[in-house]
Amino acid sequence: MSGEININNMGTHIHVKQYGDDNYGISLDLWRKIVAACDQYQCYNILGESFTEKSLSTIDCYDHAKIFKIVGVSFKHRVAWVHHTEDPEGTAEFIDLVLKNRGLLNGAFFPGVKEATAWLLGEGKE
Repeated sequence: MSGEININNMGTHIHVKQYGDDNYGISLDLWRKIVAACDQYQCYNILGESFTEKSLSTIDCYDHAKIFKIVGVSFKHRVAWVHHTEDPEGTAEFIDLVLKNRGLLNGAFFPGVKEATAWLLGEGKE
């Protein structure tokens, strides 16, 4: 199965849903589309949800730093991401660590959409 990406402008943020497979190529395509949507709508708050079937390889996680540089993700992009599928290898945490260590991520992974949205939109509670 290949990956499916849905991106919607919600006014206050861009809402991204990723389904299916994930690998370097799919992640690169995902982030190209996200950056293009942000530019199109002049909205740089990103709420992402992953419903992927397999964990990324370690090298694909590590290469997210390269992906962010290639597509132009910067600190103007605020990213709140929720990884819905089981992640026994800790790939979400590894991506978070790699991107933050390189100063490339203005955001974090969250346990649920409610927490991610509250952080992204600067709300104390919903």
